Amino acid sequence: MESKRLVLAELHRLLDEQLRASETLTSKALGVLNATGIAWVIIGTLGLLQRHEMFAPPWLWVWILTVVGYMAMVGIVVGGILPQDYSYPITTDWDELHRLFILKDEDACLDQLLSNYTTYIDLNRQPLQRQRSLLKPAALILPVIVALLTILAATR
Repeated sequence: MESKRLVLAELHRLLDEQLRASETLTSKALGVLNATGIAWVIIGTLGLLQRHEMFAPPWLWVWILTVVGYMAMVGIVVGGILPQDYSYPITTDWDELHRLFILKDEDACLDQLLSNYTTYIDLNRQPLQRQRSLLKPAALILPVIVALLTILAATR
C-alpha cells in the first residue's frame, strides 16, 4: 500500500502542476496583450496617428494590416484567458464521497483515488492544450504588429 500512496502523491503533484500551468499561460497571454497595448500607446504618443500622409496608400494598407493583426491577437488572447473547466479527482458531494471512499477499505479507497487521478489528469490536458495552442499565434502576431508600427514610425 505504500507504493499506492507514493503514486497518489505524485499524481496529486501532477494535477497541481497542471492547474498552475494554466495560470501561467493566462499571465503570459495578458502580458502579450499588454505589450501590444504599450506599443500602440507609444505610437499614439509620438503623434503618428495625427499625420494625414500616414493614411494615404500604400501606408493605409499597413495601418489596416496592423489594426486587423491587433484585433486578431486580442481575440486569440481573450479566447486563451477565458475560464477553463478543470476536473478534480474527488467530489464534494457527500453521498458520492461516502459511496466511493468512506464505505470502502483503505486499499480499495486508494485504488479509487488512483483511478480518479489518472482519469482527471488526462481530462485536464485538453483545456490546457487549448490554452497553449491559442497563446502561440498571439506570440507570433505581436512582433509582426511591433514591426509594422516601427515601419510606420520610421516613415515621414
